[in-house]
Amino acid sequence: MLLGKGVLSNLTLLYFSLNVQSLRCIIEPAQSLPIRTGMSDTFPQLGHALAIRSDRTFLFKQGILSNKPLLLAVGGTCLLQLAVIYLPFFNDLFKTEALSLGELAAYLGLSALVFHAVELEKWLRTKFFPLPRVSEERCRRQYK
Repeated sequence: MLLGKGVLSNLTLLYFSLNVQSLRCIIEPAQSLPIRTGMSDTFPQLGHALAIRSDRTFLFKQGILSNKPLLLAVGGTCLLQLAVIYLPFFNDLFKTEALSLGELAAYLGLSALVFHAVELEKWLRTKFFPLPRVSEERCRRQYK
C-alpha cells in the first residue's frame, strides 16, 4: 500500500487545517447557540420529564393532563426560558441573544427527539419484552 495510516491522517489534518475558516463558519454558530441563548438542555429535559412518568405506558395513553403539577412546572419553565431568550431585560441580565424563528424551530425539533426516543424505547420494551402475566388466583394467594 502506497499510503500508510500516518500519511493519510496527515493529509486529512492538512486538508482540515486549510479549510479551518470554512469550518469555523459551520461550527461556531452551533457552539454558540446554547451559550448565547442560555438554553443548552432545558427543553430536552422537559420532554424527558414528561416521557418518563411511566416506563411502559405512553404519555398520551396516560393522559397528558393526568399529572397537572408536572404539566404546570413544564409550562412555567418553558415560559421562563422563552422570557430569558426574548425579553430585552433578561437578555442584558443573562447575556443572551434572541433566536430567530428558524433557530428556535430547529432547537425545539431536536429537543423533541429526546421525548420520542423515550417513547420509542417504551414501545420496544412492551413489544419485545412484555411483562409476565400473573394469574388472578396467584395474586390473591400472594397478597392475603
